[in-house]
Amino acid sequence: MEDTAPVCDGLETFTRDKFVDPEELAMMRGVCAECPLSDVCAAFAAAGRPASEMWAGVLPSERNGGTPGIFTR
Repeated sequence: MEDTAPVCDGLETFTRDKFVDPEELAMMRGVCAECPLSDVCAAFAAAGRPASEMWAGVLPSERNGGTPGIFTR
């Protein structure tokens, strides 16, 4: 695993605080679906509960008990 970088590595779209474009969200979820580290990413998000950014194809509003969809902060 140390030799494997996440598929999203270097893509700024994953580190935003605001997600409003449905097409971009769909693209990001597709990237996450193909990532070999999605389980590790999901575990981090569940433990750390980051308030922003997409982790394992899930937005903060979805992670933190909200409804799936667009997140803005």
